[in-house]
Amino acid sequence: MPSDRSPIRHPKGGNFSNRAATSWESELQRENKLSAKLQAHGPVGQAFAKLVNSGCDPHWLEVRLQRMYHLPLGKSNRSITQAQMKRLQRAARDLRTAADDISTIFTGLMYVSLTPYWPKPVAKVPLRLRQIASGLDEGLKSANWKSIRGIVASDRIPHFVRKVREQTGRPHFSELTTLIGEVYQDPNFSTDQLKMICYRYQLRNRT
Repeated sequence: MPSDRSPIRHPKGGNFSNRAATSWESELQRENKLSAKLQAHGPVGQAFAKLVNSGCDPHWLEVRLQRMYHLPLGKSNRSITQAQMKRLQRAARDLRTAADDISTIFTGLMYVSLTPYWPKPVAKVPLRLRQIASGLDEGLKSANWKSIRGIVASDRIPHFVRKVREQTGRPHFSELTTLIGEVYQDPNFSTDQLKMICYRYQLRNRT
């Protein structure tokens, strides 16, 4: 009988539940490893301690670092690709074709059908389909749809730096460079990169 401290073993190539459990365990190990580094006496722990001693709330600081990992450090990509836009264009055309077919052939049959699944009122089903198609058309023409991009770390890091500055009176670029580099396991992440992320964010959000 295994003890309560025995490691959990999952069969290779297991079902979804096993894969989800493995993923959760891997994430927990990553968090524990980072947490241990923050409390250790190495460069990462020293950077963390300096921020805390300067006025940063330690719990807040660790939580922000742990969450940052889930945002990619690279450039953001468009949320909707060209291929997806073409699929939506086809969907709009298909909706109009379906609306035409239903209005000329099937609308009358809907009234006498025994199925409870037709939307009410039945006579407006073709109109609803055309409205959805028109909404897709307008969205695909919209600059907003084309400009929406996925959120990446460079969208959040400037807020992080600002909060550190508010708590300590300084941005502490050197210490934050060490901590962010550890989060992403990127030893080449530099203070210049961090400053450039903040500078570009300011340029994008100028009013």
